[in-house]
Amino acid sequence: DAEVAAEACQGKAVVAAVPLRVQWGKPKVLDTMDRDQRMAQARAGRDTARAVAGSSGAGTSGPVSAQSGRAAREAEIESMSAVAPPPGADDVQYASLAGD
Repeated sequence: DAEVAAEACQGKAVVAAVPLRVQWGKPKVLDTMDRDQRMAQARAGRDTARAVAGSSGAGTSGPVSAQSGRAAREAEIESMSAVAPPPGADDVQYASLAGD
């Protein structure tokens, strides 16, 4: 029972050597959105996620789709244009550094 546990610790608790204060309160709404509006937006988000997953072929199963996904990622990486070299890899001479 939560009330018995709260009574036993007298409003104080220590978890992993960190003292905590135990307080009771009612849950508070974090935003001003109406419940029906929140549910409609959640439903729309789930429908959108389902549509995106269905169009990208994420519904297929088995090792074939995993390998084709890996091959697609590797092809995308290989098709990338030049990647910036790490600092100091190229000896670049700027006019401001040469004193001109």
